[in-house]
Amino acid sequence: MTFKNISNEVLRLDWVDFNGDLKSYGMVGPGQTKRQPTYQGHVWQWTRLPGTCINRYVAGKDSVV
Repeated sequence: MTFKNISNEVLRLDWVDFNGDLKSYGMVGPGQTKRQPTYQGHVWQWTRLPGTCINRYVAGKDSVV
């Protein structure tokens, strides 16, 4: 799945694990992209520091890499 940060700030890409806990997959700067292997049904979110959720995504069958 390719994530693109379209905001004007650095955001953290998090995977929401099966217990609802956030697992950080790194920081992504404004305008940058991050390609991340995933599985259908996985939940991902952009997080603004110190921990505010910006948006959540659920990986579909077409987004799995």
